Amino acid sequence: MPSVGLRPSLPWRREHTESPDREGLEGRVLLSRPIPSTASSPSTAVEHPMENRLVLGRKGSGKTSLTRSLAPRWTRALLVDPFGEYADLCDAKVRTVPDLRDYLATTDGAWRVSYTTRNVREDFPVLCRCCMALGDCMLVVEETSQHCSAWRIGQEFLELVEYGRHALEEETGTAHPVGLVAMSRTPTEIHNIIRSQSWEMDCFALSEPAHLEWCAKVVSPEFALRVRDLDDSHYLSQNLVGARRPFEERVTDPAFRSRGYDGNRPTSGMSGAVV
Repeated sequence: MPSVGLRPSLPWRREHTESPDREGLEGRVLLSRPIPSTASSPSTAVEHPMENRLVLGRKGSGKTSLTRSLAPRWTRALLVDPFGEYADLCDAKVRTVPDLRDYLATTDGAWRVSYTTRNVREDFPVLCRCCMALGDCMLVVEETSQHCSAWRIGQEFLELVEYGRHALEEETGTAHPVGLVAMSRTPTEIHNIIRSQSWEMDCFALSEPAHLEWCAKVVSPEFALRVRDLDDSHYLSQNLVGARRPFEERVTDPAFRSRGYDGNRPTSGMSGAVV
């Protein structure tokens, strides 16, 4: 029978009419909950479909913890997760594009998936195309600088960054926007198009002079000085569109911090408390 929550334009869709073998799938995909029935009504809404966010900071400063706190907001999300840091917050962990395809074909339209493989550079263009075809979802990218540079960005990633908010159902013309959370330790290696299309920037501690100079140019010298002196788990939040509000210092929710996390799946979360 047809897949629920998948649209015919999926670039990796198999030419078949039968559902994937669930018993075989469970042997290949680590599931955090039983596979739901495709007979349910699809729930395709994503709570924050326009959340284009840039998360910066040196290693261990709190980027992953912040993004973990955002994850419960997303009804549909693909997390590019090389080290499995979000698997406990997701419904399934997959390692290959075929397994991702087959898992999504069994869902009721709501899903959070950790795509966990060290070989993600090779798969990343296909994952971008998948999100554009699926629509109404978030793409979360750890170490974005592995997939672009200050002067280079792949066509599939470029199209998602520039046009994800305008993603349309081909048959009906209905909008199905795709949001992005891009994380990086090196702001100078992020392509300018990603920064220009981000609605908000959350910046943890940075110390490299080139990175601080980048912050001074993009936001302000005061912002760069504050970023340099931040404690771990503290970050500055700055909106990047419209009338800029003053940046705020916030701290990540301790329940979602990567170190010492007890593995229990939270049911809600906040992006951070104002300090």
